Order: sequence, then C-alpha cells, then structure tokens
Amino acid sequence: MIFLQIRTEDGKCRRYVLEEESYLVGRGDGTCQGGKLTIAGDPMLSRNHFRLEKLQNGVRVSRHPRARNPLYFQGEQQDQFEMRSGQAFMTGKTRFGLFVSQSASEGPVTEYAMPRTQLHAMQQENSAASFRTLLALLPKLRGAHGNKAMQKALEVLSALLPQADELKIVRPGDPPQPILEWCKNELPASPASRRLLSSALQQQTTVAHVWALEKESDLQATAHIHADWAIASPVVVSDDEQYSLYAVGKSAMALTDTQVREQKKSLDELAALLDIVAETLGHHLTTERMTRFEGQVGQFFSPGLRERLTDKEFAEVLEPKLRNVTVMFFDLRGFSKATESAEDETLDKILSHHQVLTRVMTEVTEAVFRYGGLVIDYQGDAVLACWGALSEGADVENAACAATEITALIRNLEVPFGGQPLSCGIGMATGRAVAGQIGAREQIKFGVLGKVVNLASRLEGLTKFFGVPILVNQKFREELGSGRLCRYVGRVRPAGLSESHDIHELVVPREHGGSGLSAEQADLLEQATRTLIGGGVARALGDLLAVPEDPVSAFLLEEIGRLPAPEAWSGVIEFSKK
Repeated sequence: MIFLQIRTEDGKCRRYVLEEESYLVGRGDGTCQGGKLTIAGDPMLSRNHFRLEKLQNGVRVSRHPRARNPLYFQGEQQDQFEMRSGQAFMTGKTRFGLFVSQSASEGPVTEYAMPRTQLHAMQQENSAASFRTLLALLPKLRGAHGNKAMQKALEVLSALLPQADELKIVRPGDPPQPILEWCKNELPASPASRRLLSSALQQQTTVAHVWALEKESDLQATAHIHADWAIASPVVVSDDEQYSLYAVGKSAMALTDTQVREQKKSLDELAALLDIVAETLGHHLTTERMTRFEGQVGQFFSPGLRERLTDKEFAEVLEPKLRNVTVMFFDLRGFSKATESAEDETLDKILSHHQVLTRVMTEVTEAVFRYGGLVIDYQGDAVLACWGALSEGADVENAACAATEITALIRNLEVPFGGQPLSCGIGMATGRAVAGQIGAREQIKFGVLGKVVNLASRLEGLTKFFGVPILVNQKFREELGSGRLCRYVGRVRPAGLSESHDIHELVVPREHGGSGLSAEQADLLEQATRTLIGGGVARALGDLLAVPEDPVSAFLLEEIGRLPAPEAWSGVIEFSKK
C-alpha cells in the first residue's frame, strides 16, 4: 500500500492512500477522488501541477506542462523522476513524502485472542481502571440511541486510551464498512484489517494483532503506517446485528525481554478496557432495540402476545411470511361529518369529539386484543386489524367474536353530539397474505400485504350500501362453520377490484345496528338471494319482501328496480365507488 504524506508551510500534515493507478495533483480543496488529488493552502501550486503514477515499490512523478513552479527532488530541479519509500520532493511551499507498506495480511503478524475468562481476570486485576471506564461510559450512554450511543463510546475511549491513534466502529462486510471513526492528529483513517475483524467476530472475543512485539523480528510496516498493533472487540446486538469496536496504535519498540513482557501486558490491559466498552455498548444497543421494539409493536400486539414474542428473536417475529390470515377493517360512521360541523363551535365541544374518538379507538383495540388479534394500523377513525399473522390458521372464530363485540360497544357509547347512537362498518376477509415487517429497515412496522387486505377494505365500504355493520367474504364464512349466523347477501364486484366475490352478512342484533334475523329468516332470505343471483328475479321478489325492514333485501330490490328488464340481470352487483 502506498501513502502520500503532504506537509504544508503552516506545518499541517495530511496522508492519502494512493488507491488509483495514477493521480493528477494540483491546487484545490484538499479532496482525493476520481484520480484527482487537490492540495489546499498553497497558492504557488497550479491547478494541474504534476502527475503521480504508481510503480511496484514507489511512484513516478511528472511535472505538468502548464505548471508554474518547478519540482525539486534530491536537491535538484527535475521534471520527471521516480520516488521510493522514505523519499520526498518539494514544489511551491509544500513537501510531498512517500511511504510504501505491506498490507496487514502480507506482513508477519502475532495474533492472540483473549478468552472470556482471561478478559474477566484482567478486568478484575485492574478493577480501578475497569470501574473508571464504566463510570465514564454509562452516563454518556444514558438516553443515547443508535449512532449517537456509538459516538459516545468512541468519545470515552479516546480519553481512556491515549495510546490509540485510531478508533472506529465497523460493520462486518466485504469490505468492512466503518460506521464511525476517530483519528488522532487529523490523520486520515487506515483501512480496517479484515482478518482481525473476522477473527474477533468468529471467536466472539477480543483479538489483538501485533507487528512489533518480538524483539528479534524486523518491524514490517502494515496497512496502519503509523501503528504496530490493532485490537478488535465484537459488539453483539443480535444474531443479525453485529459490529466491531476497533483500536489502532503504536507502542515503543521492545528491546529487552522485560520490555517485551511489559508491552504484552500493556496491550492486554488495553484489550480488557476495549472489551468492557464493547460489551457495555452491545448491552445498551440490545436493550435499546428491545425497548424500541416493545414501544413500536406494543400498540399492535396484545399484552399476552407480547409476552410470547419476547421468547423469540425479533428477526424471526418480523420476518415476512405467507400466511392464511383474517383481515378486519373498522370504520366509525358519521364521526368525520360531526367533527367538521364542530370546528366552528367552542374548544370544549371540539375536544369532546376527540375524547369520543380516543375512547372508540381504545374500545376497538381492547376488543381485538381480547380475542388474540393484532392491530396493524390506525387511520383517523378507522382501524386495521389481523388474525393469523403470527400463527398457523386464520382464527376466524376469534375475529367474529371481536367484530360482533365491537358493534355492541359502539352502539352503547354515549356521545355528546348527533343525537343518535354511533354506528360502524366492519369488513372482514380471510385469505393468503404476506405478514411481517414492511417499510424502512430501521422502522419496525408490522403489516399485511395481499388481495385479501384490499377486499376487506372494500367490504367495509359496502356495509354502507347493504345497511348492515359486518360483511365477510366466502372464505371467512366457510372457515367459520355453523357456529355463528351468517346469510348470503350477493355477488359483488367492488370498485377498484377486477374479480367478483360472494359476500355474506355476519348477523348481529338490531340494537347493535344489524339486521337481527332469526335462523329461519336468514335461511329464507339467503335462498331468495341465491335465486335472484341465478337469474330468477320474479321468483325471488316475494321472498325478499317476506321479512319487513331487512336492509339487505331493501337494497337488492332497489337494484332490481333499476333494471330495464329482468333478463338484463347479470347476477353481479357492480360498484363504481367505495
């Protein structure tokens, strides 16, 4: 690896790793990218001053034809020359030095991993230093989240480890990705050793690489040109979220056996302190992740379900899976209009509307939770809930219990406006859907995706046309069985959907906003509706009129009344709006 060190007239020093095969060097803002290296602070440099071309063990320097000032190498003015490691040249007011190093993987390396028992013994032996580390770190971490917590950890380490020239937190990968970096003396950061990072994560312990520990070994430069040791400690948050805390520094050259032992002990102590910070940071990030998870999903999962989930990995819980689910859309009828009319009223009246909405949302959520469901989302005065997203089976029985209970709760709520009891619409559909984490990776948002979700939403809208509070799809009724009273209400093609669907009313009492049918009435009307759908319009009319004040029959008769002739009936009711 080749480093170019630049020292300007004011004494400032910068180092650049020459990764490209050639560079055009000149005056600019101090950036190095795309084969262009610019130097800030020297007006005597031209914008295009000279070119660097990498050789096997050095570089070739060639003055640009339009450069104003000459290049001085080995005391002579030269337009082209080859420069080796340790050599330098001047132009303008800037000195350019070259360093060539072997990569860490090429140079001789002493690697030693510290077992957890050894780390704990070292921490106990240096209990005062360990205590100071925790005393400095814990207050910094309090209230810090994510990258902010990592930044605080690096700040503490930079004060505790003056021997370190670089500190960083790295995400494993190929290549490793630095999350945060700190460098002493404003030197550019060196690339992290992949071998060291891999060893620390694979062994799940603190690992050190040392290049100048043994007195008889020649010092071989490494990828860390200004260092001869590096230490990595794993920061484990979960199986799918791991980082490494990485420190790099330089020790005094060992000249005697005693100094070698002292140097080894000193590095052991550094490794033990780094390990304390890494382990504490990992625990903090794990706790933060759990708290964030519980806070974000607590509003969606019932308390009993949350207890079951704590025994599983979050990634397992949130992993999207194809499941057989029951989706429920709930909408509070008339609330938006009542709220709009209250906007011109007093503040107390406006607040009373929102208090009602809060109570409604609370009652609906608790009903869903009581019957083992998940609340997926709140949308104003609407709720999206789901059953079966974390288990095998759509659980239609519990979904039906929750829906019927909700209709009773809504009708029994006392409201300070409108003069009439509240009403609601509920659409429920059973089918296959993808359930799991949706949206951005850092935002834990549980959701369901699939046709069944759209269908449930449309069924909720159709309750306004059919005049009943709960409509369900064919699959829902099939899985529900005969335990609850349902009746067939027709074949529909909802707005925005290309397929037609057979749908059913989940019968609830009149006092809860439903049709209140008996089993005999429901059977009679279902047969009449099926006759109607099959094209027997005339034969169905009498039976549809047999049950007075049935809202579904009234709607079907109204649809028949719009037909130009009975034979024009297709059997499918088309809806153009939601």
